[in-house]
Amino acid sequence: MKADVASSEGANNVELVRLYNDACPYRTPAQLKDEKVRQGIDGFPIVIFWRNTGNDSLSFLGKYNFNNDKSTSEVFGFVDGDESWEVLNNTSDRVLFKSDDFSGTDWLNDFEARYPDTKPPYTDSAQLAEFSSWMVSVDPEKATGDALPKAVTIVDGEKSTTYTNDTAAYRKAKFRAELGGYVELDSALFYYLFTELFLMVDSRAKNMFPSFIGTDIS
Repeated sequence: MKADVASSEGANNVELVRLYNDACPYRTPAQLKDEKVRQGIDGFPIVIFWRNTGNDSLSFLGKYNFNNDKSTSEVFGFVDGDESWEVLNNTSDRVLFKSDDFSGTDWLNDFEARYPDTKPPYTDSAQLAEFSSWMVSVDPEKATGDALPKAVTIVDGEKSTTYTNDTAAYRKAKFRAELGGYVELDSALFYYLFTELFLMVDSRAKNMFPSFIGTDIS
């Protein structure tokens, strides 16, 4: 039973994730095998009262959502080899994919494993760091203008362009050309549009769960 303490979404919280699950055009491999598997939690809004049998008094405790917990891996169909990470804040460079520094332990303030859910906590950041490195490499704001190690030709539709320097244009073209190799496009585009429509842009960082389903992303 989850109470909204720091936010005021109330019933919208669980109802929107139900809508998301039903409307998203992408289905995970587990969902293709079992339609009961979900991409987000399920639940329903409730109110809770408590009756004190000692004096037969009735008290209103509050408004809650009766949810699956985010750690119930069977609800999401996770299996060995999958990874799912919870983003813990909205502000760090790693969370904003402006940094791919996963040395030391500071990155654990930014990401926490939801699957595998182990004790001690799962901390193998290899796939997450690889994805982050690619995201940093296509950030146009980080373009240096320096010469590339070798010329790169990128085909975009019927247009072919050769780049010799690390420019913003090169990074944008690299992003378009390689995105499908790192991101499930139907899932990502739907998530972006959904968070835009329902004014949930904060969920593009905190409350987002980058997940690696199946094998290594490379």
